[in-house]
Amino acid sequence: MSSKILADRYDIRGKTELNGPGEAHARSLIKAGKVNSGAWSFDAADGDKWLDKDGNVTSEYGSWFLGVDPSAPADTKAHFKYPFGKDGEVYLAALRAIRSRSAQQRATGVFNAAGKLLDLAQPKEASKDREYLPPGLERRSFPGDIRIETRASGSPVIRGYAAVYNSLSDDLGGFRERVLPGCFRGCLDRGTDVRAFFNHDTSAILARRSAGNLRLFDDDNGLGYEIDPPDTSTAIDLLENIRCGNIRESSFGFTCTRQEWGREGEWMTRDLVEADIFDVSPVTYPAYPDATVALRSLEAARGRLPRSRSDRYLTSYLDWLRAIDAAS
Repeated sequence: MSSKILADRYDIRGKTELNGPGEAHARSLIKAGKVNSGAWSFDAADGDKWLDKDGNVTSEYGSWFLGVDPSAPADTKAHFKYPFGKDGEVYLAALRAIRSRSAQQRATGVFNAAGKLLDLAQPKEASKDREYLPPGLERRSFPGDIRIETRASGSPVIRGYAAVYNSLSDDLGGFRERVLPGCFRGCLDRGTDVRAFFNHDTSAILARRSAGNLRLFDDDNGLGYEIDPPDTSTAIDLLENIRCGNIRESSFGFTCTRQEWGREGEWMTRDLVEADIFDVSPVTYPAYPDATVALRSLEAARGRLPRSRSDRYLTSYLDWLRAIDAAS
């Protein structure tokens, strides 16, 4: 997609205001269940469906955009920014793209409206996602070294490391963790069909191993990945944000099949010996790890290990976890 098309569609150069009729239309569609969680794309042909027979902008045309540019005439395409759907449906991926672009351009009204629409649309989608998540799923993030390489054909490749070996994590709630070399070898040898998402969002898929556009490799540094990005708005935005340095972290989802607990100085340590990979994801924010699964394993192992002063902090956290279990 050319820089001019991006600029025209997402208002990279101008000042955008919230389009009230567009927001109302999106809200009514979401309440009617007209929500699409698939890949999002929007081109001139999609917009032309809403023009009249003479090619003029109609009220229907404007109702599919969340923003307007007051500096452009109201009866022109240039007046309308941030398309959020097509074919009678609101696209979740479109709303996420709008959030990303409007944040960059400080279009606060559009940004807030897209967030509220996502909140309205996602409860059902979140429950669908959970159906596909394996029990015991954990996620970890690692900083640095996501880059874009260009093949001889000119096509871009996203390359990074989802996990780094032999590096102790920060405090995960009373313990620290390390991924051992060879941790994922069994999973890779079995040909597990790992996916690549953006921000672990199952509707923002970038690639999958069985399709050949996600390649995982295991070297001395860690678990690496290569993604051939599709021609979708999610991937286009991701490429631009990596180039700009806005996105620098990777994360991976996994289930641990073999672990070893120990103590190093004042810290309880967890070594991941074997694990199955669920997904790899470039991420905007390296979310605080959900270490609940590991902490419950640690509670069982803790009685076999020497105590330290840090145990009092761990004890309070484990008490909190037990309280959650009792309430659920």
